[in-house]
Amino acid sequence: MFFKTNPLHFDIFDGVCQIESEVVQMCIDMFKGDDDACGVVDTSEADCLRNTVIAYREWAKDVKGITQPNIVAPSTYDPALNRACEYLDVELRSINCGEDVHFGMDMSRFGS
Repeated sequence: MFFKTNPLHFDIFDGVCQIESEVVQMCIDMFKGDDDACGVVDTSEADCLRNTVIAYREWAKDVKGITQPNIVAPSTYDPALNRACEYLDVELRSINCGEDVHFGMDMSRFGS
């Protein structure tokens, strides 16, 4: 009956809000969060990346006074990160990955 519906439609799936609340609380408990800890459940990689960029951009502005934020990421980043940075006016700096299988990054252009 709900094969092609999105469980984010909480008006159709009554239990989704409760499930999200319980999952967030489990994570807070696992990571020993205090009373100020909070969270959100996201089912889309693109939305998740966008929400993360928004959160860090706003934190950087409010806490650090950064008005021209940037993100440094390995060149293997998901294209959704590029899209999120473009939409949110955050510079994305790409670093080439090393030749080894340990996923190293060449940070030489950023100094020592």
